[in-house]
Amino acid sequence: MFEATFTITAQVESGGQGQYVFRVLEHADPVNDDGLLSLLITIYEQDVFRTLRAGDDLRVYVHLDLPPREIEKVLHFREDGQFEGEGLVEPSRDLRTLIASMFEYYRPHVQSGDVFTISFQVQRN
Repeated sequence: MFEATFTITAQVESGGQGQYVFRVLEHADPVNDDGLLSLLITIYEQDVFRTLRAGDDLRVYVHLDLPPREIEKVLHFREDGQFEGEGLVEPSRDLRTLIASMFEYYRPHVQSGDVFTISFQVQRN
């Protein structure tokens, strides 16, 4: 059995004017919604997708700490390079829309001080 987990955790901070920003790295500038989504997509495309092999399962887990909210989708990576599973109407090669929709669910719920986490877990038997 092989398992790899890619996790991104961000502290939510007030960015002024009612906007929130996400501090991903302690000594780097926080990013806005678009910046965080772009980072999530980049990590998925450059790290997670390259790890996948036909027959693998991919668990996408998004969590906001207070009040506790979480979404989990489990997908199967097929021989033809497409995913099937929760949150997909039909098999797809591209998960950017699914990742974006999971992130969008949280946008109205974030508050300064929250911790936002997304994990991509690859499981191979």
